Amino acid sequence: MGSRRRIEQGLGREPVVSACLVFMLLFGPVGCGPRAPAGMLSINGTVTLGGKPVPKGAVHFVAEDASKTRSARIDATGRFHAALWPLDYRIAVTADEHPAMVGDNGVEIPAKSLVPLKYTSAATSGLTATVDASHTTVNLDLAP
Repeated sequence: MGSRRRIEQGLGREPVVSACLVFMLLFGPVGCGPRAPAGMLSINGTVTLGGKPVPKGAVHFVAEDASKTRSARIDATGRFHAALWPLDYRIAVTADEHPAMVGDNGVEIPAKSLVPLKYTSAATSGLTATVDASHTTVNLDLAP
């Protein structure tokens, strides 16, 4: 009976140890921020308009040779995070106060942009960035 009790007690611990091992394998080491996939770099930045944070929207990165594109959501404080390839980029910023919609009378109400329209296209914004191991912060201060 004594050996049976030891076996039962040992089995009682194994599921806990197994669960811990599975958790560690599934979630791996926890870091301080998002990790970029292999071959990419984790980029951080802020979007401001006349020095004030743009409170929502997206930053769009288009590689100079147009081979790759990525977008990042802007949070309420104007910050964004993205995983980008080490390349030169043209950048666009889109931020709408409200999306385009149709009013009760059937007339379309156009979207109202929070940023000047020139910034909504990478071809016209004039915004660029070089991303490499020594350039992982991209701050964008848009002129009103």
